[in-house]
Amino acid sequence: MSNIPTKYFYISGPETPLFFEKGLYSGLKSREGLPSLLPITLKAKQEYTSTGFLDALPLQFLRKLNLREIYFRAQISGEALVSFYVLLQNKKIYHCKDFELTQGLNVLLLPSSLINEPNGRLIFFKIKALSDNIVLKKWAYSLAEVPKFLKNAKPIPIISRTLGDSTELVYQFYKLKEHYIQTQKEFTDHSFLPFPTLTIYESDKDSYLNSIDLIKDLGIDFAKLKYNKWNLGGGGNMCLAVYEEFVTRSNRNQFIMIDSDTLIPFRTLYFSQVTAAFNE
Repeated sequence: MSNIPTKYFYISGPETPLFFEKGLYSGLKSREGLPSLLPITLKAKQEYTSTGFLDALPLQFLRKLNLREIYFRAQISGEALVSFYVLLQNKKIYHCKDFELTQGLNVLLLPSSLINEPNGRLIFFKIKALSDNIVLKKWAYSLAEVPKFLKNAKPIPIISRTLGDSTELVYQFYKLKEHYIQTQKEFTDHSFLPFPTLTIYESDKDSYLNSIDLIKDLGIDFAKLKYNKWNLGGGGNMCLAVYEEFVTRSNRNQFIMIDSDTLIPFRTLYFSQVTAAFNE
């Protein structure tokens, strides 16, 4: 236990579900792929699994960024067993290793055989309660060493063009920021990438004014709204936004363009920022 780091860098954890769909999020095995929010109480032999594709850890992402030492941490109120699995390219699932969990905070270094599996796609885990009424409070994947390319990472700019949808987009990113802040509160011994910035070119005047009011009411400091009086159509408005933000004003060569009706999981947003920092 003396070799356990005292400071970490956050990689990923459970998503806040955007919608209740099977196979995307972590949850009780008995729910057959539907999400279960934390904290959650487990009865003896009841299982919580991370087989959802938005909560599983992608091995290709780790390999591309050369992230080798990954820690898994789980806070639980009693004894349990955690089992790690890897989904292979041939769609088979390989059971890698089991660890005992005790009451309190458990920190485990993932086996190198799991991280270095050449045919691996996704890392899953399963937590099985060994006694009644055990509460799983939180879990996450972390790094103990912050790679150099992440130490000075800047918020990645996200831009969009909308025609009456800017209010929905602003609110979606407000909820993503809420998730980001809540995760920071839960993992106070972790450092995080900065939250992205959002710039929206809105072509509908009423929606523009409503979104300006929403930004003020919610106290949002990461979003900017600009009125696009030209309204050049979908493709034209997209080109205008990119030209205004990254051709005439910016010295950066990376950004994310999204459609106004795009739903973005937090991990997708966070991993995109990690990848952008790696490519700077």
